[in-house]
Amino acid sequence: MLFTLRYWCIGAALLAASTATRPVHAALGAGVDSISQDRVKVKATARIRSGASFTVHDLTTPSGTVVHEYLNAAGKVFGVSWSGPAMPDLRQLLGTHFDVYSDLTQSDRRGHAHRSVTHGDLVVQSAGRLRAFSGRAYLQSLIPNGVAINDIR
Repeated sequence: MLFTLRYWCIGAALLAASTATRPVHAALGAGVDSISQDRVKVKATARIRSGASFTVHDLTTPSGTVVHEYLNAAGKVFGVSWSGPAMPDLRQLLGTHFDVYSDLTQSDRRGHAHRSVTHGDLVVQSAGRLRAFSGRAYLQSLIPNGVAINDIR
C-alpha cells in the first residue's frame, strides 16, 4: 500500500508540474487576440504604441524582462523582441516556428552567447548571458512596407 501511495504522489506531482501555467506571449505570425490574456497570465504591465504602419505592445514582467510584440495592420505579429534579466519562453514567442529554430540551433552548441538563424521567412537573433538576455525574431513576409528591420528592437 505504501509503495502504491508513493508512486501515486510522484505521479500527481509530475502531472501538476507539467500542467502548471507557463508565461505565454502572442506567437510570431499569430493574431492580436491573445496579447491581453498573455499580459494577465504573466502579470505584466502593458503599453501600446502606434506607428504609421504597425502597433507595438510592450509587456514588462515582474522580473524586469520587456517583450515587444509588433503587429501589422492586419493584426498579425510580424516581429517580437526581448531584453532583460530573464529569458522569455521562446517556444511561446516563436509559436509554430520554434521547432525550426530549435532544430537549426541544436547542432550549434559552441556557446549560448550569440545565435543567429535565418531559415526561409524566419529570422531569429538572440544574445545573452546571466541576467542579460536580448533578441528579436521576425517573419520577413509580414513586415509592413516602410518598416526597417532595425525598427524591431
